[in-house]
Amino acid sequence: MKIERYVILLLVIVVVLGISFQFIGGASSENSSGAKNSLNTSVEKSENILKNSKLDLNKATLSQLIRLPGIGPSKAKAIIDYREKIGGFTKPEQLIEVSGIGEKTFEKLKDRLFVEAKVDTVPKQLNREEQHYKAEQDFPININTADLDSLQRLPGIGKVKAEAIIEYRESIGGFKTKEEIKKVRGIGEKTFEKIKDLIVIF
Repeated sequence: MKIERYVILLLVIVVVLGISFQFIGGASSENSSGAKNSLNTSVEKSENILKNSKLDLNKATLSQLIRLPGIGPSKAKAIIDYREKIGGFTKPEQLIEVSGIGEKTFEKLKDRLFVEAKVDTVPKQLNREEQHYKAEQDFPININTADLDSLQRLPGIGKVKAEAIIEYRESIGGFKTKEEIKKVRGIGEKTFEKIKDLIVIF
């Protein structure tokens, strides 16, 4: 009888343990499955954000460009190289000018790209116009009195040639004619043709 009781008790313990393991395993499996689903949902949301977000062509990084459809590492680098060459895109359509990117590729990308407007474009343009106006006021240059900086404003005249002009001018006591500047070392007919209308003799 004692042996039968022990056998029955052992069977009960085995059954209880089996049920417990099944319950724990099921709960663990559900938790694991839930965590996996949550992770997948987060990844999908991140991918959707990337797909729906727009890129500023002038600020996009190499890694951001690579993720665009039809753009791999080589084309992404070509975009950045071209952007630096032209000083920045002014409109998304300029992307077609990049080597390896045609109209078909641009059609896939156009809704994902934009170019932020430059607010300071007008002031910069005005500054360039003012500088151009100022430069016009500095000519013609009197080559008998001009200093080193003034002479270097002449096209084709750098520091070396400007110094040569002053040295020659001092050695002859001043130029008598504009054509005489051709006798200066390093200044020939071609250079004279560029500057003849920009110089005077007083």
